[in-house]
Amino acid sequence: MDAFYKSAGLKLRTNLYTSGNMQLHLNLNNTRLVHVSLGLPNRKIEMFSLVSDVAFIKSNGGEVQEKPLGILVADQNQKNLRHLAVPKNIISNTTCSWAALDRLIGLKMCTDYQFTNVTKDPNAPYFILNGLTLFKISLIKADPTAKNYVLEYSWNKTQV
Repeated sequence: MDAFYKSAGLKLRTNLYTSGNMQLHLNLNNTRLVHVSLGLPNRKIEMFSLVSDVAFIKSNGGEVQEKPLGILVADQNQKNLRHLAVPKNIISNTTCSWAALDRLIGLKMCTDYQFTNVTKDPNAPYFILNGLTLFKISLIKADPTAKNYVLEYSWNKTQV
């Protein structure tokens, strides 16, 4: 007896995470002294990350093939993007804080986003995770010499 088995489907995978650590030191001496020290990250902290992708799956007996239905553009190095043919229905951008602010506080805040523009296709489903979706917020250490922020409050009582 010969039997053939084929199947197909869609796979939606979504990752939501945050990573990083911070050090905070707090010293209190009554109401006369408050000392707060906040450590800066070593390199980069991903404060929030959401990545969602869709793949087409087809199987032919024991052989399973998975083909991604999108291309991740926003999180890639700009040199690598020149070789990729980016579809016109993808909206992506990477934005970072101003250079003057980076120098002032020693940190650079960046956001990366990418999503599929479904407004151009009347047959597309209208929900946010309908294709490859990416949204990230990260803090990057801009000044390698900066170690921490210090805030100190002291109250000296004077005699009148």
